[in-house]
Amino acid sequence: MYTAFANGDIATLNKVCCPGLANDLASRISRRPRDEKITWALEQYIRTPATYFTGVRIVSDRASKFPNMEGCGARQIVVCITSRQSKGKITAPSSSGSKNSAAVAGNSSTTQQDCTEYIVLQQLRFSDKDEPWRIWGHATPTSVGDLDSPYFAHGPSITERLQGLPAMGRR
Repeated sequence: MYTAFANGDIATLNKVCCPGLANDLASRISRRPRDEKITWALEQYIRTPATYFTGVRIVSDRASKFPNMEGCGARQIVVCITSRQSKGKITAPSSSGSKNSAAVAGNSSTTQQDCTEYIVLQQLRFSDKDEPWRIWGHATPTSVGDLDSPYFAHGPSITERLQGLPAMGRR
């Protein structure tokens, strides 16, 4: 996915990503300056005892049947990937031939960083036939501190709480 994004390969993004993510990445590609080239590389997986053989750990695996549709459903897996990645931008010289063209031609910046990503993979099933796995997007892990958030509170839903806010000021 990242290689296709860096190369501006929208056809590959449409093949390996679900439509929402593919459309988001395609719109980001279209907003890039024409003289800018993006590079990306997976340098290595950062292995822990849990990920020694594959470099990937399955965090969640859920499946659901679509109601009133026999043999249809969805399965989503969240994988945790810890890796060292490098990304960069290279600005090509403009064709106008200005004095700054030569200076800009060598303008490149590459950074390397360790990343922990939670990637959601999705497989759909229609009429008992499995579609290929596709990347649905990224997930954010929930910490113990997040459990104090109103999103996890017992009782009324967030929508009901927001609708009740105006009434709280009246006595």
